[in-house]
Amino acid sequence: MAENELQEQVALFRYGIIADFVHLPPGSRGLYAQIRKKAGQEYVIPGSRRTRVAEETIRSWLKKYRKGGFDALLPKERTDKGETRKLPLEISDLLLEAKEKEPELTVPLLIKKVRASGNIPDDVRMPRSTVYKLLARHGLTRKITSPDRDHRRFAYLNAGDCS
Repeated sequence: MAENELQEQVALFRYGIIADFVHLPPGSRGLYAQIRKKAGQEYVIPGSRRTRVAEETIRSWLKKYRKGGFDALLPKERTDKGETRKLPLEISDLLLEAKEKEPELTVPLLIKKVRASGNIPDDVRMPRSTVYKLLARHGLTRKITSPDRDHRRFAYLNAGDCS
């Protein structure tokens, strides 16, 4: 499905949710109760695995629609799509370089190692989840197993056989 098709489907879905409220004047009696009822239902949301829509979200869609019409319901393209939001590019490069040199490092150890290098200011945060996503995007999260180790289960036929 093309990106434009998905955006249009999302906007149509949003309009379908707020269609009952569009022609009511703002602050109409019973509006919030109707919104609460809509928020309590389950939906098939285009491009999402979620099934519910929060009351605040419905109110924000209604407000957007009243200001800008149908086009205001179209989802906006993220300006930082494909980039990490928390990590500066230089730090991302340091993390990727360190992981490529030592692929056995776990995310916490990788963060410690890069911090210990002294190239990162103390005030820069490196959340584990963000670092993991960075590594996953670059294909550096695969667990490395040594072929010389036996990885079979440890089991005995009967309880108490291990003695």
